[in-house]
Amino acid sequence: MSFSSHTARALLAYNGSVFLFAAMFGLCKYLSDTLSTFETMFFRCIIALIPISFIIFIQCVKNKSLNKAKAKNPLLLFLRCFFGSAAMLLTFY
Repeated sequence: MSFSSHTARALLAYNGSVFLFAAMFGLCKYLSDTLSTFETMFFRCIIALIPISFIIFIQCVKNKSLNKAKAKNPLLLFLRCFFGSAAMLLTFY
């Protein structure tokens, strides 16, 4: 039984993301004894901003345009940010 290279890459990406999310939540639980909930959220967002900025930069260079990075519906993006932040707050609280 052989897997295609796309399937193998997908499995590797999935396993990597599971490991990294588990490590993130473990570190957040460990640090929650010494840091407040808002400090934990702040550091989690700052650390996550580094790879996300890199991915957005690579996509903009690949497309040779910054127009692709603009939101098509800003209201839905705002709602997604609001509910995502509320979920993160409740998870760490």
